[in-house]
Amino acid sequence: MTRHARPCLATSLTLAAFMVAAALATASGSAQAQEITWPEKLYNPKPSEDGADLVLPMPCGGAMAFRPVAMAANSIAEDQAVLLGDADTSYGYQEAQRTAYFSAPFEDAADRNRRILYMAKYELTAHQLSALTGACPSKPNMKGSIPAMGISWFEAINSAHAYSQWLFENAPESVPKSDGTSGFIRLPTEVEWEYAVRGGLKVGSSEFLASTFPTEGGLAAHAWSVEANSSNGKPKPVGLKRPNPLGLHDMLGNADEIVFEPFHLTHVDRQHGLVGGFVIRGGNYLMSGNSLRSAYRSEVPFYRKGRPGFTATAGTRFVLSAEIVSSREKLQTIQLAWENIGASDTDVTASTPPPPTEDHTALNLPPIQSDPLKELQMLSAVIEEDVLQDRLTRVVREFQLTIDDRNRARSRSARSLLRQGAIILQQIGDDSARIALAAQLIQQREKSSSSASMMAKIYANQERRIKNFQHNVDGYADLIVEVSAAYPGNVLINQEGVLRTELNEKDLSNLIEYVAGFSDHIQRFRLRGAVEINGIKQELGL
Repeated sequence: MTRHARPCLATSLTLAAFMVAAALATASGSAQAQEITWPEKLYNPKPSEDGADLVLPMPCGGAMAFRPVAMAANSIAEDQAVLLGDADTSYGYQEAQRTAYFSAPFEDAADRNRRILYMAKYELTAHQLSALTGACPSKPNMKGSIPAMGISWFEAINSAHAYSQWLFENAPESVPKSDGTSGFIRLPTEVEWEYAVRGGLKVGSSEFLASTFPTEGGLAAHAWSVEANSSNGKPKPVGLKRPNPLGLHDMLGNADEIVFEPFHLTHVDRQHGLVGGFVIRGGNYLMSGNSLRSAYRSEVPFYRKGRPGFTATAGTRFVLSAEIVSSREKLQTIQLAWENIGASDTDVTASTPPPPTEDHTALNLPPIQSDPLKELQMLSAVIEEDVLQDRLTRVVREFQLTIDDRNRARSRSARSLLRQGAIILQQIGDDSARIALAAQLIQQREKSSSSASMMAKIYANQERRIKNFQHNVDGYADLIVEVSAAYPGNVLINQEGVLRTELNEKDLSNLIEYVAGFSDHIQRFRLRGAVEINGIKQELGL
């Protein structure tokens, strides 16, 4: 297989020279450096119709476009469990399925249940890397829009550092902030990269687990591969193919993409403890189309023969992230969330604790806690016997993890049932409209000269519609009762907000009004002790 020259660099930069160049790029900033003078086709060849592109300036009049990668969560303490890897065991030693966790640093001011990580919309281009090293392109053109390839992990890391420094000095107001602190540029983690390539919240659960993200026109419409009717063995300018569901281009094919952390093997359902070189993801233009997959990952050594290691097809793309503990207030929020992991989340305190006994008072123990976990934690803290304290501490830890797993599973199932209720409610309304329309047609048929056999079929079809309609109404009423009994009100309220965010991300906002309707019917059932079917029908105009 042919190894192409490093198209992004005229000469091979040493690490020291790279850092000097980055420093020069930072130092040369001025008020005019914020102006974007490059043609848009060189930094954002496919502007998104949703208006969600974030474009940040770069040195030399350049720019870089980013896309939001969202998660549904109403607290910085929440993260989202995601299943990564591939069920195919052919590459199980490095791509086996495992559960990992994704979160995002930026709050969405318009939706408190939405958090955002910004990922570069395109791979880092040759012109963009040149700009970050202080070598401004004299005449920016499409040749410089191919991915910057043949770079080492160190060059990728330092180019992200150079960009952050330049933004801090020259365009601080253009960078999103978290809790008042500016974000910064870095490489994506493996979890962030794979969550994004699979489509994040934009795709369904089954689509997320597929070998590749959902495509329009097949994967060939989205990715460059080695075939003659594709790349034909040559790298291509970024953004010429269709994006993935998150609006990210060239996530598969074209250039391999270097990520932040080192390479691990996989061990059944987890990462192996042995750490190796750095990781590249996504595949490249020299791979066949049928070998490109979301789970693909490969190891490259940090050093070869004493020099920084690289592979000729590897580049990178940046993310815009932020510091986690950026203020005393945020630290307090995180600490409180940690203390409440596994705690009771019911509407009211579990039960009034019993009054202290004489023995309890004599031992000078703290007050009895109504929350079982807090009671265990209190006992663990006051027991002086080391062996007993160690054993009780382990019990507290296991109990805390078990309750946390229960709470996470309950939140997921609550969202699923809220969505199911909304779908049934929508179906009831649609069925009613069909029944009403059919009734009008029946009246017209009755006035016409339709045969008796034809009318019999029409009546039978209408009877079937009415029977199905009543079946859905009965099922909806049962669901109201079951969900009300199974989930505390505060859990449903929190998960309704999270579900709204998920539906917006999946372009299913038409369901949101039905989610609200289902939640309202649950609350009314709790207040009155009965499902008001006639009232629900009136709301639907039945």
